[in-house]
Amino acid sequence: MRKEWGAWLLLASLLLSGCGKTAQVPDEAQAAEEAVIQVETPTEEPAQENGISPIEPGQWAKYAEIYDAYFLGEDRRLPLDFMFARPILQMADLDQNGVPELIVYHGVATAMMIFAIFTIEDGTVKSLTELLSWNWAIPTDAGDCVIPTTGTVIPDEHQEILCDSAYVALDVRVLPFDLYYGAICARRDAETGEAFWMFSCYNNKSAEIDGVLCNGGGEYWRFANEDGKIVPVLMERFGIDYDEETPFAGYSQVFPDEEPEWIEETGSQAPVVDGRMSAELTERFVSARDTAYPALDSATEECKFYVTKGDSNEELGQDAHAFFAQFFAPGN
Repeated sequence: MRKEWGAWLLLASLLLSGCGKTAQVPDEAQAAEEAVIQVETPTEEPAQENGISPIEPGQWAKYAEIYDAYFLGEDRRLPLDFMFARPILQMADLDQNGVPELIVYHGVATAMMIFAIFTIEDGTVKSLTELLSWNWAIPTDAGDCVIPTTGTVIPDEHQEILCDSAYVALDVRVLPFDLYYGAICARRDAETGEAFWMFSCYNNKSAEIDGVLCNGGGEYWRFANEDGKIVPVLMERFGIDYDEETPFAGYSQVFPDEEPEWIEETGSQAPVVDGRMSAELTERFVSARDTAYPALDSATEECKFYVTKGDSNEELGQDAHAFFAQFFAPGN
C-alpha cells in the first residue's frame, strides 16, 4: 500500500515544508458548530456496556444492499483502481439512529487518505462531505455524476485522514487513526455519560485559527440526529504547527499486517494552544481531550474497517461486494 502512494509523496513533502495558503474557518463549519444538540441513545435499541448499540445478524441488511447497488451497480460510483486507489470500507451507525453510515477512505499520499461519509435518507444515498474527490464525480452513461448531500455537511474538499502520524512527525494521539477502526473511535462524554463515535481528520493547508496562523489544522467531529436527519457536529478545530525544538521518533504503521518502520525527525508538529506549542502543551492538550471524552475500552466488532483486495479492478469490485454481503440477511 505504501508503494502505491509513492507517486504522491510530494504532497506530504509540501506538508512538511509548511507550504499553503491562509484559509479562514469555513462558514459551514461555524454553522455546524452552532448546530450542537443533545443526543440520546434510542430507548428501543439495546445498549452494550460501552453504550454503542450492538448489531444483530441481518440488522443492516437492507442498508448494505442499498449501498452495494448504488456504489457497485451498473453506474459504479466507488473508486476502484487496483494500481492506486484500493478503498477502505467501513460501516458504523455514527448517530445511533439505526441507519449505518458508510465511510470510505482511499490513498493519496504516504501519510494521508481522502475520506467520504455517506448515509441513507428516505431510501437515497447522500454524502455527509461537502465535496468529493475526483474519483467520485466521473460522469456515467446515465449522466449521473453528482451524489446528493445531506442538509448539513462536513465542509472543505481538502479534508483528509491523517493515517500515519510518523510521516509528518505528529503525535499519533492528537489525531488518532486506529489500526482496526480508522478515523472513528468510541468515546464517552464525561459530563453526560453519553457514548458516541468521534471522528478525527486533518486539514492539509495553512489556517488562521483564533488569530494564530498555523501550518495546518485538526478537527474532531461527532454526529447527532435532529428530526430523523444526521447532523455532523464540529466539536473542536485547532491549529497544528512545527516545533523545531522537539525531535520526533516513533513507529510508522497504517495497517495491522504491515511491518512497523522506525522514523526519526529533528523537529515535530504539535497543537497550538494559546499561540504556543511544545511537547508539554501537546501532553496537556491530549489529556484535556481524553478527560472530557475518554475512549471506551471496546467498540462494535462489525464496525472495523475493511481493506479491499484484488489484482484487477474486477477482483477489487468483487471484494468490495463481499464487504457489503457480510451484512446481508442470513441465508441470502
